[in-house]
Amino acid sequence: MVNSNVESSRVWRSVQRYQKGAGFTLIELLVAMAVITVGVTGALSLLIHSIASAQAVRNEVIGANLAQEALEIVHSIRDQSVADGRSWSDGLTVGQVFRVEAFQGGLLSRDDGATLNLDADGFYTYGAGTKTLFQRTVAFDAYSDPARDRKVTITVTWPGRTLTATSVITAWR
Repeated sequence: MVNSNVESSRVWRSVQRYQKGAGFTLIELLVAMAVITVGVTGALSLLIHSIASAQAVRNEVIGANLAQEALEIVHSIRDQSVADGRSWSDGLTVGQVFRVEAFQGGLLSRDDGATLNLDADGFYTYGAGTKTLFQRTVAFDAYSDPARDRKVTITVTWPGRTLTATSVITAWR
């Protein structure tokens, strides 16, 4: 009987040793879960921030290109006026603000609520297409010599941002 007690106590000790070294405690499990949660939350936060930044950069590029296009349209209007035998400044009225349209005659009357649409061919227009966030205007002001030059201010706006580009156009002939 003594042998069986000794034998059972040896077994019991080895079971206890095995139980102490095996598995995770509740605290270890909670710490591991917290570390994993912080890591996943950080990664998701970075992903969301990256997507928002990419969208902001995309809008910035579109806005800059819309401003550049507006300036090219103004240059085209000036050049066409000269080619048609009119004054270079015909239609570039000082003190007025216009919408700019590449496909509907260049300068349109101002409409504060009008946003540009993206048509099926990928062009921004006030005609048919998918409504966008962008609004674009152009204003003409006198510069050093009203008979020879105009200050052109192009403003492109979208929610949370306004981009303004300024240039001077001249009577080059």
